[in-house]
Amino acid sequence: MMKLKYSICYGLDVHKNVIVATIVTTGKNGISEYNQKSFSTINSDIQRFHNWLIENNC
Repeated sequence: MMKLKYSICYGLDVHKNVIVATIVTTGKNGISEYNQKSFSTINSDIQRFHNWLIENNC
């Protein structure tokens, strides 16, 4: 079994007009929870994406 290195991480799917981000949080019990959200690529939404990552401790 692999050892968990990070309990919170995220992945991005970047397109011309949209960014789809997924935050994965893994608890001490080894169960992962996924939180997915989409953002447009305009500056104000990129700032919302940044704030969303911070709010989720990522």
